Amino acid sequence: MNTLMLIDGNSLMNRAHFGLSGRVRLTSPEGVPTAAIMTFLNMVLQYMRQYEPTHLIVAFDRPEPTFRHLKYADYKGKRAPMPDDLVIQMHWIKRILDDWGTARAELAGYEADDLIGTYARLAEDAGMRVFIVTGDKDCFQLISDRTHVILPVTSGGQSTQEFYDQARFSERYGIAPEQFVDVKALMGDPSDNIPGVRGIGEKSALRLIAAHGTIGNLYRDLDAVAKAQREKLRAGEEDAMASRHLAAIECRIDPELLPVRLEDAVMPEPGDALQTTLLSLGLRQLLQRFGLTGPKTAGSDNLTLNTGTAFDNLSAFLAEIDRSQPVAVMAQNDKILLAGHAGYVWINRDAFAPLTEDSSFAWIVWDYKQLLHALDPLELAVLPFDAFIAQALIEPSSSQAPVLAHTYGRYFDSPLPESEEPEVQAVVDIAALSALHAPLSLRLKQDDLESVFWQIEMPLAPVLKRMEHRGIRVDDVRLRSLAAAMEDDIARLEKNIFDLAGHAFNLNSPKQLSEVLFQELKLPPGKKNRSGQYSTAQAELDRLEPDYPIIGQIKEHRLLSKLNQTFLQGLLREIGPDGRVHTTYTQVETATGRLSSVHPNLQNVPIRSERGRAIRDVFVADDGYVLLDADYSQIELRILAHLADDAKLKAAFSAHEDVHAVTASELFLIPPDKVTTAERAIAKTVNFSIVYGVGDFGLAQSLQSSVAEARAYIDAYNRLYKDVRAYLDRQIKLAYERGYVTTLTGRRRYMHELKSSNRNIRQFGERAAMNAPVQGTAADLIKLAMVRVENRLHALGLDARLLLQVHDELIVEASAKDAPEAAKALRESMEGAMQLSVELEADVSTGTSWGEAKS
Repeated sequence: MNTLMLIDGNSLMNRAHFGLSGRVRLTSPEGVPTAAIMTFLNMVLQYMRQYEPTHLIVAFDRPEPTFRHLKYADYKGKRAPMPDDLVIQMHWIKRILDDWGTARAELAGYEADDLIGTYARLAEDAGMRVFIVTGDKDCFQLISDRTHVILPVTSGGQSTQEFYDQARFSERYGIAPEQFVDVKALMGDPSDNIPGVRGIGEKSALRLIAAHGTIGNLYRDLDAVAKAQREKLRAGEEDAMASRHLAAIECRIDPELLPVRLEDAVMPEPGDALQTTLLSLGLRQLLQRFGLTGPKTAGSDNLTLNTGTAFDNLSAFLAEIDRSQPVAVMAQNDKILLAGHAGYVWINRDAFAPLTEDSSFAWIVWDYKQLLHALDPLELAVLPFDAFIAQALIEPSSSQAPVLAHTYGRYFDSPLPESEEPEVQAVVDIAALSALHAPLSLRLKQDDLESVFWQIEMPLAPVLKRMEHRGIRVDDVRLRSLAAAMEDDIARLEKNIFDLAGHAFNLNSPKQLSEVLFQELKLPPGKKNRSGQYSTAQAELDRLEPDYPIIGQIKEHRLLSKLNQTFLQGLLREIGPDGRVHTTYTQVETATGRLSSVHPNLQNVPIRSERGRAIRDVFVADDGYVLLDADYSQIELRILAHLADDAKLKAAFSAHEDVHAVTASELFLIPPDKVTTAERAIAKTVNFSIVYGVGDFGLAQSLQSSVAEARAYIDAYNRLYKDVRAYLDRQIKLAYERGYVTTLTGRRRYMHELKSSNRNIRQFGERAAMNAPVQGTAADLIKLAMVRVENRLHALGLDARLLLQVHDELIVEASAKDAPEAAKALRESMEGAMQLSVELEADVSTGTSWGEAKS
């Protein structure tokens, strides 16, 4: 008989984090927390070996509201935000499951329990046996003659499990499994903020349902219940019925909506992708459990990498090292590990501190920014050679940040030896780091990347570390007020939409929304999606909005829901004890070189809508300080003018003309001073579309015009800026010939897409070849500017500090006294960061909040 194992991913990860792994602190070599990941995988492997499933699905909750939130706004409202460590590990466990080939199920509008319930019923219908692994007793209601629940528990300090089939459940609780939802309705569930009936606990609820069968029967027989409980039940009837709805698992999700087909959920075979990810996280001990061989285990007597002598003290180490070669340095907890050609030595931070001030040392590190956080407040007097950044520049199109073991394998035939003992592995890793200096240095030179490495990326790393450490203050009161007001507006919109629709439904369900709009309200349908439903995507709503009032309300509801969940609630979770948010910048993990940020992602704080702009108002200066906001003016068009050496585009910038008006005059054959606001907006869209390689069809969609009109605009643009068109064509030709394009500074963007047999992928590669030099040069420019700003503010001794970078924008916090001089230094540093054939312009404004400074 085929057997399906269904795992509640959120439940098991929460248990792994809070129940078991919370007692230890495990991290990868790069600092990624891994304790919950390891515990989760060990539990899954244990259950697989014990129950031998033929099929496996791991279900996760989604962040969007579910149909339960529509019925009860406070559903799960008292849950604390997920800890940062768990957020990170939740991301990684999903990636590990994907690399393993495991079927992973998530669905907007539904919880993991609903997916589990639906898959369980589908499996039963297919004649399969089902095992549900969850820490949530809600799934007891799913137990049947074919479906069983495995409940992880802790007994005597040890992790174990309780197995429930129909007999075991009835023996334990005295009711049938399908009655458990009625018990939950009466007793409630504080963890999910399900109210239940006040004063009715689990024991009373079990007795009542055992006696009456169902909650419906109980309320029909209320006169037979003892007076004290009868009064509680009567007073809590509405809550009881609502609680039953909340506690009931939805077992009949439309199969067309399911993210994974049951027949595709066969047990996966672990392979290279899984091994690579586990190694990158330092989870070597799991390889054998997965049946993966991996590189051979290393101990002190079988290391194939030459680690040299283990010195007893720093003096002996320094006496033997070659000062002409870089010394490798790594931090592990409170210890510092140094390595040179002769060997290695472990020292404490106090012993290392004087060495950081010695400019005669050359250093090699792995991820300098992360090392600086570990060493805080120490910094190295001279910039080290960062092998992490070097590898990222050499292979910029990799799908993830470089990993030491992988990088070593790129340049040496033998795999990096491994040990389960952290200190032994650290010695191996630092020896590998030392060995990488020569091949990485050679590749940087061969690829003409030394300038990008030494003049842009290495000086930037300590600047980013300081910015992350400083953070930016958030007005908690204003943020909560904004969130409360937005939630009120969301509720108002929901009511309006439900009134127009004639009933409530799950607004987050594309299927239900499609049924309401096109079947019930008879709106004219458009395209169908993959599941055969009429699409409710943004473009379809835009088409319908002018004629149907409900559409505008739906669009606004979507916007506000996203703003609230992604930004307002997200920011509330990220505020630290110091009242500030400390974003983390990823320096070299985009192919174009652009910086990105996480926890929180401040690059995506919206600015197009009034509601979105209001979010910037919650980022504020400290008392007695102001925020200086500096933004490059039309930077990508200026860079394009320089790279293309287009005389007309350069002349427009040199004369300080409105470039969009100049373009509009050609598009509409009118003088620039006669251009209307609408015509200028069209020209602006055309200008930036050309930079991004957008064709006539894409431009027509942006302008909501015909393809013929868009083609005419592009032709007019090409007549005006002939050198731009020629330059873009040259970039495509070069990309095909060399396989890459470069920025003005020499940063490479490899165009693997051009080798594809798929025409659409090749066309994407051609667009990227046109845009990457412009966007990449803009990325280099802002990085150079950040270093200049940081150094200039420090040199002037101003009470001012660089806090944030957002696209082409820098934000500095300065005392009110020093703000004017800091603003001048900020502007001059940005405008002088790169020499182009057109002037760079930076607009600087001031305010007590980011929003005020930006307005």
